[in-house]
Amino acid sequence: MVGTEPAFAEWLTEERLRRGMGPTAFARLLGVSHQSVINWTERGVQPREDQVIRVAQKLAVETVWLLQIAGHPVGQPPVPKPGPAAVAPRGLALFERGELPDEAWAELEDFAAYIRFKYRDRLKERGERVGEDGKS
Repeated sequence: MVGTEPAFAEWLTEERLRRGMGPTAFARLLGVSHQSVINWTERGVQPREDQVIRVAQKLAVETVWLLQIAGHPVGQPPVPKPGPAAVAPRGLALFERGELPDEAWAELEDFAAYIRFKYRDRLKERGERVGEDGKS
């Protein structure tokens, strides 16, 4: 979305400079990409509500105030970004409708093994069995 309230872009730039940080270091602090910081501060791109909330938490500022200066209506919960539960059925539908070749299943299984391997420690904490190759 284009059209960030100038107050947000100006405040974010001032906050970054006050901390003596460049855009890349500031982006790391916020847990966003360097490009996001540039988009918000220089290109007038409006951050999503969930991003504003994360920025408020990372910089320890009042969330409602930051949402307001970022141009988001306050009083309604933010619209969450679609997660795996919303994405998975659409992905499976591609297979069911025959829009993807059968070989794509092998790629999907490899990707699932990669994800399980990448997050194996978290899965183990939840009591799930995960092999060293990411397979159960």
